[in-house]
Amino acid sequence: GGAKKVDYGSGGFSSTDKAAADTVARQIGRRVEEDAKRGRKDRADLYTDNWDGSEYKGSKFNFATILGLLFILTPAAGLAFAYLSYGVLW
Repeated sequence: GGAKKVDYGSGGFSSTDKAAADTVARQIGRRVEEDAKRGRKDRADLYTDNWDGSEYKGSKFNFATILGLLFILTPAAGLAFAYLSYGVLW
């Protein structure tokens, strides 16, 4: 196998991206196969639910989620406090 011929005509960027992705995928595949032959394993702490192989999937909670919850829960807590303390504190 030599290098893959890339056509830079219409859609040249997508052809280049695809060729690069294939190369990376093959490199990862070769590394995994070599590690398996040698009996090597990656550390367990390198794997989380946020990753699918080398692709980041994220998590359910991030900064925007927390900020949104604060904007909703803060007024709701204030209204609940006001309702429960009505006639007692004011």
